[in-house]
Amino acid sequence: PLCGYVQIAATTEDGDRTVGNYVPIQAAPGWFEVLVLKDPADAVSEYMQELDVGDLLDCQGPIPGAFGYTPGRFTQIGLIASGTGLAPFVRLIPAVMKQDPSCCVSLIYCNRTEKDILLARTLAEWMAAYPKRFSVRHFLSHPESGHELTCRGTLTAPHLKSFLQLPEEGAHVLLSGPTTFTQHCTGLLRELGCSDDLHTVLVAENAQ
Repeated sequence: PLCGYVQIAATTEDGDRTVGNYVPIQAAPGWFEVLVLKDPADAVSEYMQELDVGDLLDCQGPIPGAFGYTPGRFTQIGLIASGTGLAPFVRLIPAVMKQDPSCCVSLIYCNRTEKDILLARTLAEWMAAYPKRFSVRHFLSHPESGHELTCRGTLTAPHLKSFLQLPEEGAHVLLSGPTTFTQHCTGLLRELGCSDDLHTVLVAENAQ
């Protein structure tokens, strides 16, 4: 399912078993692809980076996520992601573009520098293919150069109001990233007077 996830298990050097949740960026019967950054604080990502082609991986799923997409349900979908929190949106964005011509999607993507932006070429291709319905604004804490699609600094409530045009009837916001990030964004939405049922926090346990 779109925005659903798989559970991947790893065994640490100490022999402990740990499980991480990952949202596939591509999937078909018999296979899936996940977006993983090696992080010393994430045992599952460390484990997967050490595997060779042909090694077996203990996984379970797919497991339905917190958000179920239905064409025609919304006229505006706002996406707010940080780092690998982009993953749940990689399959959702093209699905909305192809299946729901009345719906527009706006993505706010937060990273440290330009080099940390994942799938930058793919995002640019979607903007070129759907210029009136899909837009992206990058927020970088330490940008290395200026760009019209880039904002410097921390995401604030006025940013959400201007870029996502919130609150708006028929709109819904999806949040994906580390827990501290999604909690921050939830607070910003409440500042704007948005009720909690206006947004959904997607699985983010392994977002980096």
